[in-house]
Amino acid sequence: METGVYPTVQAHIGHRNELGNLLKSGARAMAETDPKTVHTLLPQMQDKFQTMSDQIIGRIDDMSSRIGDLEKNIADLMTQAGVEEIEGGNKIPTTRNS
Repeated sequence: METGVYPTVQAHIGHRNELGNLLKSGARAMAETDPKTVHTLLPQMQDKFQTMSDQIIGRIDDMSSRIGDLEKNIADLMTQAGVEEIEGGNKIPTTRNS
Protein backbone atom coordinates (compact mmCIF):
# COMPACT_ATOMS: atom_id res chain seq x y z
CA MET A 1 0.00 0.00 0.00
CA GLU A 2 1.31 3.47 -0.87
CA THR A 3 2.06 5.86 1.92
CA GLY A 4 1.78 9.61 1.69
CA VAL A 5 -0.02 11.76 -0.81
CA TYR A 6 2.84 12.25 -3.29
CA PRO A 7 2.99 8.63 -4.57
CA THR A 8 -0.80 8.63 -4.84
CA VAL A 9 -0.77 11.84 -6.88
CA GLN A 10 1.92 10.38 -9.12
CA ALA A 11 -0.24 7.31 -9.66
CA HIS A 12 -3.21 9.50 -10.63
CA ILE A 13 -1.05 11.43 -13.08
CA GLY A 14 0.18 8.14 -14.53
CA HIS A 15 -3.39 6.91 -14.98
CA ARG A 16 -4.40 10.20 -16.60
CA ASN A 17 -1.48 9.95 -19.04
CA GLU A 18 -2.32 6.31 -19.74
CA LEU A 19 -5.94 7.25 -20.39
CA GLY A 20 -4.89 10.07 -22.73
CA ASN A 21 -2.62 7.72 -24.66
CA LEU A 22 -5.39 5.14 -24.86
CA LEU A 23 -7.84 7.68 -26.26
CA LYS A 24 -5.30 9.00 -28.78
CA SER A 25 -4.41 5.52 -30.01
CA GLY A 26 -8.09 4.61 -30.14
CA ALA A 27 -8.91 7.70 -32.20
CA ARG A 28 -6.09 6.88 -34.63
CA ALA A 29 -7.28 3.29 -34.89
CA MET A 30 -10.85 4.39 -35.56
CA ALA A 31 -9.78 6.77 -38.29
CA GLU A 32 -7.89 3.97 -40.04
CA THR A 33 -10.50 1.21 -39.74
CA ASP A 34 -13.85 0.32 -41.15
CA PRO A 35 -17.12 1.04 -39.29
CA LYS A 36 -17.58 -2.55 -38.12
CA THR A 37 -14.21 -2.52 -36.40
CA VAL A 38 -14.97 0.87 -34.88
CA HIS A 39 -18.23 -0.54 -33.57
CA THR A 40 -16.22 -3.30 -31.87
CA LEU A 41 -13.46 -1.04 -30.53
CA LEU A 42 -15.72 1.64 -29.07
CA PRO A 43 -17.27 -0.54 -26.33
CA GLN A 44 -13.81 -1.84 -25.40
CA MET A 45 -12.51 1.70 -25.05
CA GLN A 46 -15.56 2.72 -23.05
CA ASP A 47 -15.04 -0.23 -20.69
CA LYS A 48 -11.37 0.67 -20.19
CA PHE A 49 -12.26 4.31 -19.64
CA GLN A 50 -14.95 3.38 -17.11
CA THR A 51 -12.58 1.05 -15.24
CA MET A 52 -9.90 3.72 -15.02
CA SER A 53 -12.44 6.36 -13.98
CA ASP A 54 -13.77 4.09 -11.24
CA GLN A 55 -10.22 3.46 -9.98
CA ILE A 56 -9.44 7.18 -9.89
CA ILE A 57 -12.69 8.00 -8.10
CA GLY A 58 -12.04 5.21 -5.59
CA ARG A 59 -8.57 6.55 -4.86
CA ILE A 60 -9.88 10.10 -4.50
CA ASP A 61 -12.54 8.84 -2.07
CA ASP A 62 -9.83 7.02 -0.12
CA MET A 63 -7.69 10.16 0.04
CA SER A 64 -10.70 12.19 1.15
CA SER A 65 -11.36 9.72 3.95
CA ARG A 66 -7.72 9.83 5.02
CA ILE A 67 -7.77 13.63 5.05
CA GLY A 68 -10.95 13.60 7.14
CA ASP A 69 -9.33 11.22 9.63
CA LEU A 70 -6.23 13.40 9.74
CA GLU A 71 -8.31 16.54 10.40
CA LYS A 72 -10.14 14.76 13.21
CA ASN A 73 -6.86 13.57 14.75
CA ILE A 74 -5.42 17.09 14.56
CA ALA A 75 -8.53 18.52 16.21
CA ASP A 76 -8.29 15.89 18.97
CA LEU A 77 -4.60 16.69 19.53
CA MET A 78 -5.37 20.40 19.66
CA THR A 79 -8.04 19.74 22.26
CA GLN A 80 -5.66 17.60 24.31
CA ALA A 81 -2.98 20.30 24.07
CA GLY A 82 -5.42 22.95 25.22
CA VAL A 83 -5.41 24.93 21.98
CA GLU A 84 -8.62 26.47 20.73
CA GLU A 85 -9.31 27.58 17.16
CA ILE A 86 -11.02 30.93 16.78
CA GLU A 87 -12.40 32.60 13.64
CA GLY A 88 -9.70 33.55 11.18
CA GLY A 89 -7.64 30.46 11.86
CA ASN A 90 -5.71 31.90 14.83
CA LYS A 91 -4.91 29.49 17.59
CA ILE A 92 -4.97 30.55 21.23
CA PRO A 93 -4.14 28.50 24.28
CA THR A 94 -7.11 27.83 26.51
CA THR A 95 -6.87 28.44 30.21
CA ARG A 96 -7.01 25.32 32.30
CA ASN A 97 -8.41 25.19 35.77
CA SER A 98 -5.98 22.95 37.65
